[in-house]
Amino acid sequence: NQYIDYLAPENTTLIYQLVTLTAAGESGASSLQIQTQPRNPNPLTVQASFEYDLVVTALIGPEGGVLSLTDSKGINYLLEIPANAILLEMEVSMTPVSDISNWPLDGKLLAGVHLEPDGWLMYEPAMLTITLPETSDDGLAQMGFGFNGGGEEFHLTTAHLQPMQLSTQLDSATYFVRNSNQQSVRVIRLPVMELKGNGVGESSAQNAGDLAKNNSPTDSSNANDQKAAAASAVDDELAPLLSPEELASLVPYNIYNQIFSIKDCYDFKKASAAFQAWDNRASSQQKANWSQDLLENLGKKAVEVSKAAAEDCNNAEEGVVPSSVPCAEKLIRDIQSASNPFFQELQNAMKSNPGLLGELLKAQRELEKCPHSFKVNDAAQL
Repeated sequence: NQYIDYLAPENTTLIYQLVTLTAAGESGASSLQIQTQPRNPNPLTVQASFEYDLVVTALIGPEGGVLSLTDSKGINYLLEIPANAILLEMEVSMTPVSDISNWPLDGKLLAGVHLEPDGWLMYEPAMLTITLPETSDDGLAQMGFGFNGGGEEFHLTTAHLQPMQLSTQLDSATYFVRNSNQQSVRVIRLPVMELKGNGVGESSAQNAGDLAKNNSPTDSSNANDQKAAAASAVDDELAPLLSPEELASLVPYNIYNQIFSIKDCYDFKKASAAFQAWDNRASSQQKANWSQDLLENLGKKAVEVSKAAAEDCNNAEEGVVPSSVPCAEKLIRDIQSASNPFFQELQNAMKSNPGLLGELLKAQRELEKCPHSFKVNDAAQL
């Protein structure tokens, strides 16, 4: 037997411990030390074709906006861009994908669109909702994917699926619960931090794992997304028989993994979007079990990325404003002002962790010292 940890950090010494549990208790333990290799980018390139006659375009500014279209296959796409995601008024377009040659997954291409201007980073995550005309019966995992331009840097992403039901009852006491990726659904939601190609396809766990191991995209954030998607597909195949009560106790590993992988402000935005997608479909018991701890860990990461942005700014050349700076300044402002329900919850969680808001305030003051800072954070200090 073998265990592959797709989310293990690169170029790091790790120690794995295995404890054997029996009815009488622990019967033995062993450990293994492994040095992981540095990441070796080997991005895939595919060739996407588009239905240009169905493109939709809208003028989007700081107030946000919505784009919607239905392609020739009856697939509906809804892109919701929140307020302050785009700070300058600009044209945003959405073009449906008709086909992808050199398709790298062993399942079908289900849906896809190209969002432009390609490569534009947003300050808040948008949400792309894809509604398929029917479900698939292939038994493969539904996975998100992204690509740049006409097909460069193809990579997997975690899709947030909205199943019709969470479990199938086998008898009066046993339920077969499938992880959402394995359950074929019609409605898929993809958080979007960068305008580019986005879509959904089907893949086996083996295929997804091979991509994560052999075809890492150049961008480290995209590489983390791909590894999380592969890990999710593998976890699905190992899903046990669970009762609804046991389901509520399951740890939301994918969300934790995304939080622990945060390296900058844009990673934070992606992870917060993933948390909100989980929170929207989680049961009240699941929220009671995990929301507070997830939010506290997000709060710690908010402090880390804000401090890192201040360091980026201090180390920048004269006249250069690192992109992490305005992102971090806005993040601090949103937390301090509880600008929406998510940031209200995050602020409350940080208040329960002694010193966390104080550390955020220190990071804010460091950003204000930075000669390149935009100083957009004018929220009242807590």
